[in-house]
Amino acid sequence: FPVTIIGGGVGFGLLGACVGSFGALFAHRWPLGLSSIHPGSRCDSCGVAIPWRWKLPIVSFVVLLIFRRGKSHCCHRPVGWKSFALELFGALVGVAWWIYWSAQGYSGPVLTSMVLGSAVVTWAYSVLAVIDWEHFLLPDKITLPLVPFCFVLGWGLRIRLRRRVFKVGRSSSNLS
Repeated sequence: FPVTIIGGGVGFGLLGACVGSFGALFAHRWPLGLSSIHPGSRCDSCGVAIPWRWKLPIVSFVVLLIFRRGKSHCCHRPVGWKSFALELFGALVGVAWWIYWSAQGYSGPVLTSMVLGSAVVTWAYSVLAVIDWEHFLLPDKITLPLVPFCFVLGWGLRIRLRRRVFKVGRSSSNLS
């Protein structure tokens, strides 16, 4: 039991850090009209391509902070905190939803789908919050897909919770 919870929490934490990293890239590039995919990540100050070893979510920032006093590997200018904050928030969201739905008694594929659905909505809203904070706009690329996704997620949660309530209701009525 504890190994499953720890493994799932770590897995969703890593996934959340990666989603947060991409979310930071999207929040930076989309308002500028740039592609989220091409070209690869570049230093914000000098434009030099960032090698893969400096793209590891959370870890790269901590290494730069400790060994390079928070400065980039190429031009030695300060590295921004926005990417790190979104990566860390994404990781914490993944772990928090895993702990929450595990504590509700879910397991297996149902637990995974509950965590993934809840985390996707939270991750999307965090990216929306950053874009809105910096540019005062909300991109349709994120907001419009969230409407049906949240509707389906809410419908699925309602069905699961209703089955749970009726299941508990039946078992307690058999005892009396």
